[in-house]
Amino acid sequence: MRYFPLIWSALFRRPAQTWLVLMAVTSGFGLFSFMLGLNSTANQVIDAARDDRLYVNSGYDSPTGLPIAMEQQLKSMDGVTGVGAFRWVYGYHQIPRNSTGVFTIDEGMRIAMAEYPISASQWDELFSSGTGMLVMQKAADRWGLHKGDVFPISVKPGTREDGAPSWAFEVLEIIPDVPQWTGGVMIGNYRYAENARPLESRGQVVGFTVAVSDPRRTPSIASQIDHRFANSGTPTLSVSSKANAEAQVRSGVAIASLTWGVGTAGLFMILFLTGNSISQSVRRRIPEFATLKAMGYTDWVVTKLVLAEAAILCCLGAALGTVLAGLLASVPRRHIPRNLLSVPHATVSLGTFGWALGLAVLIAVIGSVLPIFSLMRMQVSAAIGGRTR
Repeated sequence: MRYFPLIWSALFRRPAQTWLVLMAVTSGFGLFSFMLGLNSTANQVIDAARDDRLYVNSGYDSPTGLPIAMEQQLKSMDGVTGVGAFRWVYGYHQIPRNSTGVFTIDEGMRIAMAEYPISASQWDELFSSGTGMLVMQKAADRWGLHKGDVFPISVKPGTREDGAPSWAFEVLEIIPDVPQWTGGVMIGNYRYAENARPLESRGQVVGFTVAVSDPRRTPSIASQIDHRFANSGTPTLSVSSKANAEAQVRSGVAIASLTWGVGTAGLFMILFLTGNSISQSVRRRIPEFATLKAMGYTDWVVTKLVLAEAAILCCLGAALGTVLAGLLASVPRRHIPRNLLSVPHATVSLGTFGWALGLAVLIAVIGSVLPIFSLMRMQVSAAIGGRTR
């Protein structure tokens, strides 16, 4: 701590430059931390997906989906322990730009989604209350929902048999989030929505979730399902939950390549700014460093002074940048532009903070190498007179 006044005076010799560099370093680490958080979220979604689950969807882009009668055939197949059907109720809440949907499921999901944080009493409540729905925490935060609230979803004409313009769902419980749903989801009763649809559109679902007894048999069971319905009017495409998670997370873009690429670009920007700032600071203070060496300060002490100056800028910027990334990641979904809603929440954790601080120290060391090397080669007598080699 005895060298702190020297370091402090060096940092604020030109305060405007110091603040600008700190802001730039903060922005760079904010970008890096946010990208690292996105990559972490993507990995969590994939890791949480189960190998003993299959998603059975229509084998082609069918507007009607699959017949609900297929559920019984799937249940009868060897190795299948449970089958649940699902269909979405899509529309908007209050104004057209607030697009949303409710994931309606049937009772088979008690087994097919057994890993979800839903208690037996909550399952009973969902299927006994037609208009009720279970809302994950992130979805509740997005819409500001609480237990007992009514959430109407406006739909296009012809969606309901009675001609009503909307469905009204009541929040039964707020349940914990699961990684597969990065933005949370609202889970409703398939039978409620089914009974209100026009007769010609009933009996159809988007797909099925299939639980299998042995994860090692998942690929073979998927092939058996697709082979069984290959020649029917509704051929299927069956994929494992993990493969489906990878496809959803990485659809259209390689998340890992994108996040690491953008994050690395941010780190190079920080390295350039820090190295340039420290080099300029050292060049302006050559006579001062020469005086310190003439007074008996060793090369190691001078090295520590330069490293400390760089480390303070980098570490403080890393801390502020990570906090900034965390604040951006915690913005409620209702405040996010509609075209960005498909982007998953970034998971900015203590691990992200540790990465940022570790890299901040590394960047400080790398950015200080050349200035320190020039100080070690410095001729003290010439430098005191204002001349440098």
